[in-house]
Amino acid sequence: MDIANEKQSFFSGWVEFQTEKEVIDEFYNTIQTNDYEVFWDVGAYRGLYTLIASETIPFTYAFEPAPIPRQNLHENCSHFDITNYKTITTPLFNKTEQQELTIDTTSGSRTFIKGTSTLPERDTSKTVTKLVKRPDELIKTTTISPPDILKIDIEGAEFEVLNGFGDYLQNISTIFVEIHLSKKKNNSVSEYLESNGFSITTLLTRKQSDEDYQKFIKAENTNSS
Repeated sequence: MDIANEKQSFFSGWVEFQTEKEVIDEFYNTIQTNDYEVFWDVGAYRGLYTLIASETIPFTYAFEPAPIPRQNLHENCSHFDITNYKTITTPLFNKTEQQELTIDTTSGSRTFIKGTSTLPERDTSKTVTKLVKRPDELIKTTTISPPDILKIDIEGAEFEVLNGFGDYLQNISTIFVEIHLSKKKNNSVSEYLESNGFSITTLLTRKQSDEDYQKFIKAENTNSS
């Protein structure tokens, strides 16, 4: 990834940069060679993808419901004088309703809609109730623009969020997704995207145990090419 030395040094200390380098490299190369207008960073955490996207994509919506990583995101963007983004605290789902959300109170690194993740809750986690929304409803009822490139890293509800885009899914050119899997949870995300005209490339598989492993994919919309 050919980015400025200052940013390369800044990023290299981040856990997700070290463990997901193949995915980040592919994301960077993809945005360098395509003319995207709007990026949705769903599960933005501390803003790594938002920071990288700021170089070439005019505007980013960074979705992060957890307060600690959201504050980190603001601080990191401020460090580089990045202003072409907006944080959204609303969690996304395939329904618009009140849902219980599990948030790690020490780092926010494990934030997910209760019952959707293969990850165990930590002793430092708490449960809060928040209004979750379908992406298509959010687009229709607010000034938020639909994405033409999307990244999802939300610890388990990837299928539900994609399903919640409805017809807007067909307007998205490229999707990067971290899929959480287990022996009991199959890869419905790839199947759903393929059934909607996307071609799938697996970028990285990371296995913790049979009850928790992740597959990182890139999905490209063959209908928009």
